[in-house]
Amino acid sequence: VTATQKNGVHLTVDGDNHKFEGTLYLNGQSSTGTSKSLAIKNFNFETADSARDFISCNTDAVRYARNITIENCTFKGAGNDSDGAVLRLRQCYDIHVKDCVATDVHSFAQITSSHDMTFEGVTVNGGRGFNLQNAAHGVVEFNNCDITATKADGYGIRVQAIADKALTINNTTINAFEPIVLRGAKKSFTLYVNNSELNEGGEYEIVIIGETPVIYIDGLLYGGQKKNIAVDTLDELKAALEDSAAAVIELAEGEYDLNDKIYYMGAEKLIKAAAGSNTVIKGKLVANADLTVANVKFAPNAISSTNLDSGTYGTYVVNNYSAIVTVNKVAAYL
Repeated sequence: VTATQKNGVHLTVDGDNHKFEGTLYLNGQSSTGTSKSLAIKNFNFETADSARDFISCNTDAVRYARNITIENCTFKGAGNDSDGAVLRLRQCYDIHVKDCVATDVHSFAQITSSHDMTFEGVTVNGGRGFNLQNAAHGVVEFNNCDITATKADGYGIRVQAIADKALTINNTTINAFEPIVLRGAKKSFTLYVNNSELNEGGEYEIVIIGETPVIYIDGLLYGGQKKNIAVDTLDELKAALEDSAAAVIELAEGEYDLNDKIYYMGAEKLIKAAAGSNTVIKGKLVANADLTVANVKFAPNAISSTNLDSGTYGTYVVNNYSAIVTVNKVAAYL
């Protein structure tokens, strides 16, 4: 069946919970007209054909389907080893999928060069999840979804992480060998993951191919968060030193004895106290990024026999001891 869109026509197709064993083809007529929409509701799609896609818009002649809503549909494919996807779309706009369930499919989505996509309340149990190739344009958002990819190398959500675009994942569970894959990643791409569970079968929850983008996990900037922590006790200082999110550690006046334990820091940190306070840290720190100290003194210890005052430390040698040793960026022994 082919649904052909025309500008000025807004169509709803209601399956009334009947079974549909074919492919629903979307024809946008390669027209850029924006005043058209198509709602597909209450269908039970099912196939035994391992190569069949359920909803397709995948050639130059039919591209530019726009304002597509797919709601309250089920999709049962020929098995997780099949080649059929729920959605196989190319150059489409404003795709909204809500309250749908897919099982025994190759994947839920194979979408190329499309704009503005939301998936809400979607449950997938298939070989793979969502492949949004060259597709991270405009809004791309997942809300309250449950995605399971059973293939040994399966992905949950895989996107082309292009410059100045974003992917948002809220309240979603992903079980996959690679839950999130960012391909061709650019530094200005942003990933937001909020209140979600990523269960990886491989080595990483988030796989980055390319440059390191901006990643927020539950509101914190991953790998270098701008998070201020106020410290009043020794235990709070120890926790803050080991917290990669603690970019700024604000110390109450006093002496903090780390008892010669070495603390490792993987991101830039500012350790500061109030001007004029008598605040001292005794111990050893290791950092692979710059450490800035303001109004805090580091007392002599087994490695350093000299106090280190306020400043930013790059390469620093104290009495022939390597207080800061270059390893990649900077590894600092204070």
